Amino acid sequence: TPCWSPALSKRRRASCAGTLIDRVKLLPSAHVDHRGSLVMNGQVIGRILRLLMAAAVVAAIITQLSNTIGNGHSVVNFFSFFTIQSNIIGVVAITIAAFAGPRARSSVWLSQLRGAATLYMAITGMIFSLLLSGADVQTPIPWVNSTLHYVFPLFIVIDWLVDRSVRPLSFKQGLIFLSYPVAYGIYSLIRGPIVDWYPY
Repeated sequence: TPCWSPALSKRRRASCAGTLIDRVKLLPSAHVDHRGSLVMNGQVIGRILRLLMAAAVVAAIITQLSNTIGNGHSVVNFFSFFTIQSNIIGVVAITIAAFAGPRARSSVWLSQLRGAATLYMAITGMIFSLLLSGADVQTPIPWVNSTLHYVFPLFIVIDWLVDRSVRPLSFKQGLIFLSYPVAYGIYSLIRGPIVDWYPY
């Protein structure tokens, strides 16, 4: 019998109306749950992509290191390339972010690490594309070269833009990013004349 039927008593009509209200209240919750499920699925996919990208970069570095050793080149020189160092920093950053999950967005130190890694990898990608694409930077294997100089720089920039920190980094915190490039430049200038070799 419909809730509005005159045959129902006042108590039955009130009870029926209450049931309808409860059902209506459930609808927004179902919508929220659906959106929450989409967000959760997106986070899982993001974590998987980060781990896959990290694994690909590690594989590329190990492959190139093996090639370097096989050709009799210096291992110290290999790890003295900004490309190799920045890729290692990038791998550490996205791997930690993958395991941290949603907490990565609210962590200040991890946001700083991810921001710094993104800057370094962006520098790697842009400098190589604009100035060094024809130079000998000891990455002769095509897929290794593409992974370290093109794919990963693009990936980590997109990753940063899509999943940025919920706490905006201050200018002072951003200055911390510059400490590594400055230290790298000093290291290269001091070591260069000693071993008679410069990475670029």
